Amino acid sequence: MIVMIDADWKGSPGVEGIRKRMSEHLASAGWITEHGLAVVLDPEIDVWLWTRTDHTAEALGWKSWRELEPCLVKERMWTKTQRKPQRAKEAADWAMRQRGKPRSAAAYRAVAQKVGLDRCEDPAFLVLRDTIRAWFPTTCRG
Repeated sequence: MIVMIDADWKGSPGVEGIRKRMSEHLASAGWITEHGLAVVLDPEIDVWLWTRTDHTAEALGWKSWRELEPCLVKERMWTKTQRKPQRAKEAADWAMRQRGKPRSAAAYRAVAQKVGLDRCEDPAFLVLRDTIRAWFPTTCRG
């Protein structure tokens, strides 16, 4: 069982507090550590969308990363030194709004289908990826 939750919400006890509570709930429900995983997305799942590639730009409705990045910088949603936008969800919403593209899971699917599993450096993603690889060692490659 995998339970995932964003860390960014009003009254949030923070990543470690959420992870601790979720792990305790999983354990009390009978999910032992080897079969249960609590993933806390910090600040939110939208950080997984951002790859600094044309795949992300195209999924958001833009022609290329070279077209999108300067606009994000101009809007102060990203700096060239950041790995991800500070407010990933707001940046994605803004980028899609500029192109008249509705928010949907399709953008995430498009990026996930084209970007390899080893490209993302987000700690929560790495825990999820490595756990799935450990649970299914012969079927999860790439």
